[in-house]
Amino acid sequence: MTSTHIYTLSCPDTGAIRYVGKANDLQARLRGHLSCVGRERTRKANWIRSLVRQGKRPTIESIDVVPDSQWQFWEQHWVQVLGGCWGFDLTNGDAGGLGTGRCTPELAEKISKKLSGVPNLALSKRVYQYTLSGNYLSDFVSVADAAKAAGGAHANIIHAIKRHTACKGYLWSYERKDHMDRAVRQPPSREKIAKLAEANRGRVASAATRLKQRLARLGKSPANKGVAPTVEQRRKGSEACPSKRAVLQILNGATVARHDSIKSASIATGATRAGILKCTKGKSAHAAGFQWQIDINNPTAVA
Repeated sequence: MTSTHIYTLSCPDTGAIRYVGKANDLQARLRGHLSCVGRERTRKANWIRSLVRQGKRPTIESIDVVPDSQWQFWEQHWVQVLGGCWGFDLTNGDAGGLGTGRCTPELAEKISKKLSGVPNLALSKRVYQYTLSGNYLSDFVSVADAAKAAGGAHANIIHAIKRHTACKGYLWSYERKDHMDRAVRQPPSREKIAKLAEANRGRVASAATRLKQRLARLGKSPANKGVAPTVEQRRKGSEACPSKRAVLQILNGATVARHDSIKSASIATGATRAGILKCTKGKSAHAAGFQWQIDINNPTAVA
């Protein structure tokens, strides 16, 4: 049984854990994180970018070695433990275990246009600032104003309110109190994390446990993983995917064959899928000696 790493990215100055992920090669994965900061606009990328500007880089460490077939379960487990139970301000965009490539550029643009101009209610809430001992200091008309005054990011203040942690040396709340009776969570040490990982070493999540976890997350994932697509969704997906459309194989202007998909055409003729796809888009004249066109009369691939 092959295994893989569940790793963390930590602040090189404070040691605070900011990200949990999965990787087979830790150093290669770190290079991947560093290479993406120029084009990504996520909390993780913004945090790494702030370190790079200071001539620093995040610290990557393996906290667990798990079976490769069950990395999704254990990544979600550690995101929940470190971010939900122990209060680390993680920059993960979701609860983990989903992998990459969930959102195409077209879908991201569509979401951006849909949300453009929609006010973020979380940023317009009045926020109250307290000392670490719970004494009231001041209040702000919005999270954005509080972030400007404290010299931090509004997302960090929102996370501090939700997780009952401190941000920029202060406690924060959406409620006005003369005194906040709240103890600041102390993040666990690396020794405690290592001890928990060692206790879990070799354990295999049962099918019932994985099913329970999947059912609990239905509808919460960006990709809505675990929900079977309807017949109509399958049809639309097939029509939207060029590689699943029926294509015509043409030689000297005459159609010599029809293939249910680009994949089946590639297998039958030896032409590459990329070459056939380029021909259908008009970017290439031929592939494997043939011209190719989408069958406009019946473009959907036959199941």
